[in-house]
Amino acid sequence: MTISIDVLSNKSISNTVRTLLFEKRVEILLELLKKNNDISVEIKSKIESQMGRALKISRNVKNIITHNHILMELYKNIDDGALYEKEMIISSRNWNKKISIESMIEAANNTESLASEVSDTYLDMIDVFLEK
Repeated sequence: MTISIDVLSNKSISNTVRTLLFEKRVEILLELLKKNNDISVEIKSKIESQMGRALKISRNVKNIITHNHILMELYKNIDDGALYEKEMIISSRNWNKKISIESMIEAANNTESLASEVSDTYLDMIDVFLEK
């Protein structure tokens, strides 16, 4: 993302932005996009959508994984009394926020797919500046 900010702004802004949290960098990128008349509405729309998805992954998955511990939930089958376990990462602040191993794998796959899309869109944006 900082590379896109490099393209849309000057080097001093880019250096400062590198120290900011991800959400703030996305906010700045979207502001710079709004003010740029060279980039098509289609590319702007793609970037806005992709950054929205990136923020959702960051808020819903990354932060829970980064700031919490792996715990095990135990379940007891009422019918036969068998115990079942499931490894989860559970938010220490809100026990209702939890992520299973399967959800982490799904998030990783979504992140890889999104990274590929963002890369393609970035190349489209660079083409705009190379054509100038």
